[in-house]
Amino acid sequence: MRRRGGPEKLLPGAVLTLCLAVVGTGYAYWNGNLRVEEKLSTGEFDCTFSETGSVTAEIRKSDGTEAEEVPVQVNVDADGKSTALTFPEGVPESFLNGEKELCIRCPIAEKGVKVKTGEPDFTKEGEKVTLTPEAVYLALPEGIYTLTTPDARFMTARTAELYQSAEETDGTLYACLYLRAAKETESVELPEQLAVTEEQLTALPLSDCDFPENGIWVSYAFETDLLLEQAQGGQTAETVGLGALTAYAYWTDRLKLTGKAAVHVPVNLLLYDAAGEVIPDGTLFDDRATAANARKAQDTAVGAP
Repeated sequence: MRRRGGPEKLLPGAVLTLCLAVVGTGYAYWNGNLRVEEKLSTGEFDCTFSETGSVTAEIRKSDGTEAEEVPVQVNVDADGKSTALTFPEGVPESFLNGEKELCIRCPIAEKGVKVKTGEPDFTKEGEKVTLTPEAVYLALPEGIYTLTTPDARFMTARTAELYQSAEETDGTLYACLYLRAAKETESVELPEQLAVTEEQLTALPLSDCDFPENGIWVSYAFETDLLLEQAQGGQTAETVGLGALTAYAYWTDRLKLTGKAAVHVPVNLLLYDAAGEVIPDGTLFDDRATAANARKAQDTAVGAP
């Protein structure tokens, strides 16, 4: 009697089992998954206008010589992200005619990661900033008056080129702005002279401005964003393998700055009395001067604590 399941019948089954084992191992090897979890955090980069240090402004030549300090008043918002500058005594006409530039230095507080510092590149074209006229003033020895219906030629917007940088001086970080009046494509023709009668002057409202020279002053307003770039070992945002939006948020911070400054305009001023006679230069309207001084004294008394 022969035994069932001899070697000749077991061999095919063994081979099949071995093949299945090999196939199964290969399948597990090629489809295995490894899970890796990591957390990535960046340093804090949050800049604000600093409460320590002083905002300074000066009129100077583009080469930095013959600098003249300009008084400036500062109003910083509660969040420190925006500030408004007012130049109570205005700026000279040498700024508007392009002979000199206005340099503004604002102290900045940096949190965490440092700000990239460096000089501005004046070889490139600057950012265009619009100087928008808001008011026209008549400055006389007896007081400053607001022209309620100024000549339309005084209300022409001007353009300035803006260069900005972050610079460190004596351990304090400053956002620096350099404003240069741009050459107009079409020259602005201003009136050569302005005639004002005693009756017209009496009807003009007094202003609380205090300009250093007599004549016409045009008040301009401007605004811009200060872009501060994060310093990171000499790298730039373009070399970092991040998406465009992420790179922007990571590398820059944005602060807003607004300003108002009046510019002296050279206009020959003619003052006429009630009889139609030209009042010599330096002679006041006596009645109007007395009234103006009385109003100023009254305003001061009302505003006193």
